[in-house]
Amino acid sequence: MKNKKVYSLISFILLIMLWWFISAIVKKDFIPNPYESLIGFFEIFETENLVQNFLISLYRIFVSFLISLLIALPLGVAMGRIRWMDSFFSPIVNMLYPIPKIVFLPIFVVFLGLGNAPKILIISLIVFFQILVIIRDGVKKIPESYFLSFRTMSQSNVGLIFHVILPAIVPDIITSLRVSVGSAIAVLFFAETFAAQDGLGYVILDTMEARNYNQMYGGIIAMSILGISIYELLSMVERKITGKNKSS
Repeated sequence: MKNKKVYSLISFILLIMLWWFISAIVKKDFIPNPYESLIGFFEIFETENLVQNFLISLYRIFVSFLISLLIALPLGVAMGRIRWMDSFFSPIVNMLYPIPKIVFLPIFVVFLGLGNAPKILIISLIVFFQILVIIRDGVKKIPESYFLSFRTMSQSNVGLIFHVILPAIVPDIITSLRVSVGSAIAVLFFAETFAAQDGLGYVILDTMEARNYNQMYGGIIAMSILGISIYELLSMVERKITGKNKSS
């Protein structure tokens, strides 16, 4: 664990040095150095109400993940265990999964307006398919002997779900959420720069249009903090649940 932290620190320092080097070579206002960007980050606490916009973006991500999980979990379990449901839904999923669903955002905005609804809906739609596929495949990987052993003690389908399936796929659920963070943050940024009035994406767009590049990079730092925080939180939950101690 200590080695991993050391390597992470070294990687972070090298990244900052590379950023500083590029800024010094290019010498353009639109690529400020890390120190100037950090100053911009603290400035937008006041000028762009950073805390409120950060919480708005966090709320949209949280609700989107919750909606996606509540729909994808039961459907994924059913597809993993019930053959006819898998045969029926898998072709639909395989057809819709590769489609860039972000193109539906203008339609959602037309129908739902400029509030949270279209942003949450588009993030949920994209994250849903990623979670669904991983959960379905996770259920299919459960050894049949687990089900046979449980059936010798009980015929309850509810008990089967809570005592066999869910404990077995908890790592898959956490993994599905973790791998969806990057997509969710990217979609959030696009949604908040498209006919939006709040959120971190709006902060970045607003400061860019004002040509205040230090604050623009400050907004990028804030959105990076949001994504990294969610990812690390899910990683911590995964380690707690699975009992993994990822040390090197």
